[in-house]
Amino acid sequence: MTTPRPRPIDDRGPITDRLSDVEGLLVGTDFDGTLSPIVDDPDDALPSADAKRALRRLAAHPATVVALVSGRSLSDLRPRVGLADVIYVGNHGLEIDRGGPPRVHPEARDRRRLVHRACRTVREALGHTPVRVEGKGLTATVHLREAEDRVRERALGLLEDCVEAFDHELWLSSAEAAIEIRPAVDWDKGDALRNLADDAPEGWTTLYLGDEETDEDAFEALGPGEVGIHVGNDPDTAAGYRLPEQAQVGPFLDALAEEVHGEDASIGAPSRGIPVQPPSPTDRA
Repeated sequence: MTTPRPRPIDDRGPITDRLSDVEGLLVGTDFDGTLSPIVDDPDDALPSADAKRALRRLAAHPATVVALVSGRSLSDLRPRVGLADVIYVGNHGLEIDRGGPPRVHPEARDRRRLVHRACRTVREALGHTPVRVEGKGLTATVHLREAEDRVRERALGLLEDCVEAFDHELWLSSAEAAIEIRPAVDWDKGDALRNLADDAPEGWTTLYLGDEETDEDAFEALGPGEVGIHVGNDPDTAAGYRLPEQAQVGPFLDALAEEVHGEDASIGAPSRGIPVQPPSPTDRA
């Protein structure tokens, strides 16, 4: 089956062409591995200075809305990013802060106690190991970066037993050296992004950046003319474009902000172009 695959080719034209006639832009981005480099201790993760500066500049423009879409909880994400006038989407879309009281998916709220029970099971069994359980209210992450293979297998087995015991009201998914525990709710980053995009004024389009498996839901939710950018080298992605390194995200967002704010702004008029990696056809089974 022939499908588009991103390639690291320096070509400024394609995204500029897509933005040249739009009236506004929703810029969505993941946090870990996208705005922030992956670090050994998740508590140390912070957005790169150039990316944060560019997002602040984008958020200040009346024809741009910025949304931070993360697996982290809102209570973790907001102070870590520290930007006003942006939308915060936490726990893979299950909670959202659009400037008023945060909204929480009701089914996720109902299953919160099961997430807590699964976390307690892993802590009690593996608390003496390097496994770290991060409770995030509606979801949780079991960090395995420092654990040996046999301990990782034990953690996965415990969580699979919990899923079975709780009548599959929890879901497990893989992350960067981690296992995500989520309520079995048919709502993800893609649904949250689509909800924001559908609320945008007519004539706006959406651009989304992400690096991990859960960001594929967002890429798949994008419609015709909307732009997905995968951060990294994984060829198996629904995104149409790629930035091979996380360090390229800040310069890309800075160039995007210049497109929006510069004298030759592409919102409503053609401009110089944004450095991107356009796709090329390839065969993928």
